[in-house]
Amino acid sequence: MRRRAFDGAGGLGLVDRRVTAKFGGLIGWRDGQIRAAIDRLAAKGRLVPVSIEELPRQRFYIRRDDLPALAAAAKSYPGRQRAALIAPLDNLMWDLNLVEMLFDFRYAWEVYKPAHKRNYGYYVLPVLYGDRFVARTDLDFDRANRVL
Repeated sequence: MRRRAFDGAGGLGLVDRRVTAKFGGLIGWRDGQIRAAIDRLAAKGRLVPVSIEELPRQRFYIRRDDLPALAAAAKSYPGRQRAALIAPLDNLMWDLNLVEMLFDFRYAWEVYKPAHKRNYGYYVLPVLYGDRFVARTDLDFDRANRVL
């Protein structure tokens, strides 16, 4: 159980102790089991606490092994702004509560919702620009005219 939580923390890169059973595809786990696994990993030093300036009251963890990568990324970020479409099953979207907390961006993959309950579209994708979510898009491809 701890191994799967550890792998999930690595896939996501950051974990919030209040994570839910949706975290990292840990199907069948209860929220308390996930929190207990995170606590045990932290007690063993495999997960280390980190803080986020904008969220001073929250406790987050990353894998100890990921600290050098975090430090290198902080030093080498060129500051260029780029846009990216984020797939609904991308690791970044594993914990939607965390996405909302960090980015002030609420997202739901609406592919399984009935059409009349969708807010944004069947296969809406979040758009990340630099370090912010700035839009959603539901692209359509006209095959006959080869136009997106």
